[in-house]
Amino acid sequence: RRVLFRSLLVVRSHNVFGVNEWYPHVEYYLEVLDVRKKSILWKYPLMEDEIVTDARLLQLKPDQASFSRESFFGVSTLTGGGEEDSCKGFVYLIRLDEGEVTLNRKSYNGAITQLCSLDGNLFISEGTQVKGFVYETYSSLTYMAFYTTHAYVTSWAVFRNYLSYGDAAFGLNLTRWIHDIVNIVPIASDREHVTVMLTEFLAAPPELFTCFVDDVGNMEIFQYDPQFPEMLSP
Repeated sequence: RRVLFRSLLVVRSHNVFGVNEWYPHVEYYLEVLDVRKKSILWKYPLMEDEIVTDARLLQLKPDQASFSRESFFGVSTLTGGGEEDSCKGFVYLIRLDEGEVTLNRKSYNGAITQLCSLDGNLFISEGTQVKGFVYETYSSLTYMAFYTTHAYVTSWAVFRNYLSYGDAAFGLNLTRWIHDIVNIVPIASDREHVTVMLTEFLAAPPELFTCFVDDVGNMEIFQYDPQFPEMLSP
């Protein structure tokens, strides 16, 4: 669930009873709700095998020279593949304008596991690639940067221009978006072979902490020390 302009984005399931009423078919929808009126503003059906992997509030800037931002609901999904059909991913940008909801939906050749806004730009995780896009207009995204991870990203968090991400096999990594060179730069890593399930920042300026929860329930907190830039200290 995410809230924007007194509106709420939810993923809702509906049971559809067919021939066999004891085993209903389940359909999933993206819905934008009006919090004040308690009504549905917008509804979009997901495909039968489409799974939501991430949902966030995005702040994208249409003009790279300005500080203005436009707000969106962002949703990433994947579809199950098989022998005859490869896995695909989708990114939904949902914008609210005076009660009107508009959708920009883009498809990709791989599963999209995470998305976020960083310095007003859109970033998505597709397989082992982190891809960055410049937002120009509502219907136009221009590819401008990429970063390769060790394994597919399972979770990430953003603080200012820092991106902390965890992947399926190699633990936690801290990176930073550098606007002048238009790229993501690796800063530090904990170098543990664990599967990260959740990542978050614990900011207490001037100190910077990041943490993760692994697949067996352990939580670890790390501090980034610029004097030892390649390591995260537990």
